[in-house]
Amino acid sequence: MNTSLKSYLYIILVAFLAFSCGKNVKSTEEETTKETTADETTALTVLADSADTMWAVMIKDDDLKLGYLKRLLDEVSYTNSYNKITYDSLVADLDLLVKSRYTQKTMSASDKIDAYDMETTYLESQIFDFAQNHPRFEEYPLMKELINDIAGIDNQTIYHRMHYDNAAIAYNTFIDENNLDAAKKSLFQITE
Repeated sequence: MNTSLKSYLYIILVAFLAFSCGKNVKSTEEETTKETTADETTALTVLADSADTMWAVMIKDDDLKLGYLKRLLDEVSYTNSYNKITYDSLVADLDLLVKSRYTQKTMSASDKIDAYDMETTYLESQIFDFAQNHPRFEEYPLMKELINDIAGIDNQTIYHRMHYDNAAIAYNTFIDENNLDAAKKSLFQITE
Protein backbone atom coordinates (compact mmCIF):
# COMPACT_ATOMS: atom_id res chain seq x y z
CA MET A 1 0.00 0.00 0.00
CA ASN A 2 1.25 3.37 -0.76
CA THR A 3 1.80 5.91 1.97
CA SER A 4 -0.99 8.26 0.94
CA LEU A 5 -3.55 5.43 1.02
CA LYS A 6 -2.31 4.38 4.47
CA SER A 7 -2.59 7.97 5.66
CA TYR A 8 -6.05 8.25 4.22
CA LEU A 9 -7.21 5.02 5.94
CA TYR A 10 -5.55 6.15 9.17
CA ILE A 11 -7.47 9.46 9.06
CA ILE A 12 -10.75 7.64 8.42
CA LEU A 13 -10.03 5.23 11.28
CA VAL A 14 -9.22 8.08 13.67
CA ALA A 15 -12.35 9.96 12.60
CA PHE A 16 -14.45 6.85 13.06
CA LEU A 17 -13.03 6.23 16.53
CA ALA A 18 -13.51 9.87 17.50
CA PHE A 19 -17.10 9.77 16.30
CA SER A 20 -17.75 6.50 18.16
CA CYS A 21 -16.21 7.79 21.38
CA GLY A 22 -18.20 11.01 21.16
CA LYS A 23 -21.36 9.03 20.69
CA ASN A 24 -20.56 6.83 23.71
CA VAL A 25 -19.86 9.89 25.85
CA LYS A 26 -23.19 11.37 24.79
CA SER A 27 -25.00 8.08 25.56
CA THR A 28 -23.37 7.96 28.98
CA GLU A 29 -24.49 11.53 29.70
CA GLU A 30 -28.05 10.67 28.66
CA GLU A 31 -28.04 7.59 30.87
CA THR A 32 -26.74 9.65 33.80
CA THR A 33 -29.56 12.14 33.30
CA LYS A 34 -32.09 9.30 33.24
CA GLU A 35 -30.58 7.78 36.40
CA THR A 36 -30.75 11.14 38.17
CA THR A 37 -34.40 11.48 37.24
CA ALA A 38 -35.05 7.94 38.40
CA ASP A 39 -33.18 8.69 41.64
CA GLU A 40 -35.29 11.80 42.20
CA THR A 41 -38.45 9.84 41.56
CA THR A 42 -37.36 7.13 43.97
CA ALA A 43 -36.40 9.65 46.64
CA LEU A 44 -39.68 11.50 46.22
CA THR A 45 -41.60 8.24 46.50
CA VAL A 46 -39.74 7.31 49.68
CA LEU A 47 -40.41 10.74 51.21
CA ALA A 48 -44.09 10.60 50.20
CA ASP A 49 -44.40 7.10 51.67
CA SER A 50 -42.87 8.33 54.91
CA ALA A 51 -45.40 11.18 55.19
CA ASP A 52 -48.25 8.85 54.23
CA THR A 53 -47.15 6.34 56.88
CA MET A 54 -47.15 9.05 59.55
CA TRP A 55 -50.61 10.10 58.35
CA ALA A 56 -51.89 6.52 58.54
CA VAL A 57 -50.59 6.11 62.11
CA MET A 58 -52.31 9.35 63.15
CA ILE A 59 -55.62 8.41 61.50
CA LYS A 60 -55.49 4.89 62.96
CA ASP A 61 -55.23 6.40 66.45
CA ASP A 62 -58.04 8.83 65.69
CA ASP A 63 -60.20 5.95 64.42
CA LEU A 64 -59.42 4.05 67.60
CA LYS A 65 -60.44 7.04 69.72
CA LEU A 66 -63.71 7.45 67.81
CA GLY A 67 -64.35 3.72 68.27
CA TYR A 68 -63.69 4.03 72.00
CA LEU A 69 -66.11 6.97 72.23
CA LYS A 70 -68.80 4.85 70.57
CA ARG A 71 -67.96 1.93 72.86
CA LEU A 72 -68.25 4.21 75.91
CA LEU A 73 -71.73 5.22 74.79
CA ASP A 74 -72.58 1.55 74.28
CA GLU A 75 -71.36 0.75 77.80
CA VAL A 76 -73.77 3.33 79.20
CA SER A 77 -76.59 1.81 77.15
CA TYR A 78 -75.79 -1.67 78.55
CA THR A 79 -76.88 -0.43 81.99
CA ASN A 80 -80.46 -0.32 80.68
CA SER A 81 -80.94 2.81 82.81
CA TYR A 82 -79.95 5.89 80.85
CA ASN A 83 -81.38 8.91 79.05
CA LYS A 84 -82.16 7.51 75.59
CA ILE A 85 -82.65 10.97 74.03
CA THR A 86 -79.19 12.11 75.17
CA TYR A 87 -77.68 8.81 74.07
CA ASP A 88 -79.23 9.03 70.59
CA SER A 89 -78.13 12.65 70.25
CA LEU A 90 -74.53 11.82 71.22
CA VAL A 91 -74.43 8.86 68.82
CA ALA A 92 -75.70 11.09 66.00
CA ASP A 93 -73.12 13.79 66.86
CA LEU A 94 -70.37 11.18 66.83
CA ASP A 95 -71.46 9.98 63.39
CA LEU A 96 -71.35 13.59 62.13
CA LEU A 97 -67.89 14.07 63.65
CA VAL A 98 -66.56 11.05 61.78
CA LYS A 99 -67.90 12.44 58.51
CA SER A 100 -66.46 15.92 59.15
CA ARG A 101 -62.87 14.80 59.68
CA TYR A 102 -60.28 16.42 57.44
CA THR A 103 -58.21 14.48 54.91
CA GLN A 104 -54.74 15.11 53.50
CA LYS A 105 -56.44 17.04 50.69
CA THR A 106 -58.94 19.04 52.75
CA MET A 107 -56.55 19.90 55.58
CA SER A 108 -55.09 22.75 53.54
CA ALA A 109 -57.96 24.76 54.99
CA SER A 110 -56.79 25.12 58.59
CA ASP A 111 -60.27 26.12 59.71
CA LYS A 112 -61.41 22.56 58.90
CA ILE A 113 -58.79 21.16 61.29
CA ASP A 114 -59.70 23.71 63.97
CA ALA A 115 -63.40 22.95 63.60
CA TYR A 116 -62.77 19.19 63.84
CA ASP A 117 -60.59 19.64 66.92
CA MET A 118 -63.16 21.85 68.65
CA GLU A 119 -66.02 19.49 67.80
CA THR A 120 -63.98 16.51 69.03
CA THR A 121 -63.07 18.18 72.33
CA TYR A 122 -66.64 19.29 72.93
CA LEU A 123 -68.17 15.91 72.05
CA GLU A 124 -65.62 14.02 74.16
CA SER A 125 -66.49 16.13 77.19
CA GLN A 126 -70.20 15.53 76.57
CA ILE A 127 -69.71 11.76 76.28
CA PHE A 128 -67.41 11.67 79.33
CA ASP A 129 -69.99 13.59 81.38
CA PHE A 130 -72.75 11.30 80.15
CA ALA A 131 -70.80 8.25 81.34
CA GLN A 132 -69.29 9.67 84.55
CA ASN A 133 -72.60 11.10 85.75
CA HIS A 134 -74.33 7.77 85.41
CA PRO A 135 -75.35 6.55 88.88
CA ARG A 136 -73.76 3.12 88.25
CA PHE A 137 -70.52 4.42 86.70
CA GLU A 138 -68.38 2.75 89.39
CA GLU A 139 -70.01 -0.62 88.67
CA TYR A 140 -68.74 -0.53 85.08
CA PRO A 141 -64.92 -0.35 85.24
CA LEU A 142 -64.70 -0.52 81.46
CA MET A 143 -66.21 2.98 81.27
CA LYS A 144 -63.35 4.40 83.32
CA GLU A 145 -60.81 2.38 81.31
CA LEU A 146 -62.23 3.70 78.02
CA ILE A 147 -62.07 7.29 79.30
CA ASN A 148 -58.42 6.80 80.26
CA ASP A 149 -57.61 5.22 76.89
CA ILE A 150 -59.26 8.09 75.01
CA ALA A 151 -57.32 10.63 77.08
CA GLY A 152 -54.10 8.74 76.31
CA ILE A 153 -54.80 8.87 72.59
CA ASP A 154 -55.54 12.59 72.85
CA ASN A 155 -52.11 13.09 74.43
CA GLN A 156 -50.49 11.42 71.41
CA THR A 157 -52.30 13.51 68.79
CA ILE A 158 -49.82 16.40 68.92
CA TYR A 159 -46.89 14.00 68.44
CA HIS A 160 -48.55 12.26 65.52
CA ARG A 161 -49.17 15.61 63.85
CA MET A 162 -45.61 16.73 64.52
CA HIS A 163 -44.17 13.55 63.00
CA TYR A 164 -46.43 13.93 59.98
CA ASP A 165 -45.40 17.59 59.55
CA ASN A 166 -41.70 16.71 59.74
CA ALA A 167 -42.11 14.04 57.04
CA ALA A 168 -44.25 16.34 54.87
CA ILE A 169 -41.71 19.17 55.23
CA ALA A 170 -38.92 16.84 54.07
CA TYR A 171 -41.07 15.90 51.06
CA ASN A 172 -41.91 19.54 50.22
CA THR A 173 -38.29 20.65 50.67
CA PHE A 174 -37.09 17.94 48.27
CA ILE A 175 -39.57 19.19 45.68
CA ASP A 176 -38.33 22.78 46.09
CA GLU A 177 -34.63 21.92 46.08
CA ASN A 178 -34.93 19.81 42.94
CA ASN A 179 -37.44 22.04 41.11
CA LEU A 180 -39.81 19.13 40.68
CA ASP A 181 -43.31 19.42 39.31
CA ALA A 182 -45.17 17.67 42.12
CA ALA A 183 -47.97 18.66 44.46
CA LYS A 184 -46.83 19.59 47.94
CA LYS A 185 -48.33 18.20 51.11
CA SER A 186 -50.31 20.42 53.45
CA LEU A 187 -49.06 20.85 57.00
CA PHE A 188 -50.44 21.14 60.49
CA GLN A 189 -47.44 23.46 61.14
CA ILE A 190 -46.32 21.53 64.21
CA THR A 191 -42.59 20.85 64.07
CA GLU A 192 -39.87 19.94 66.54
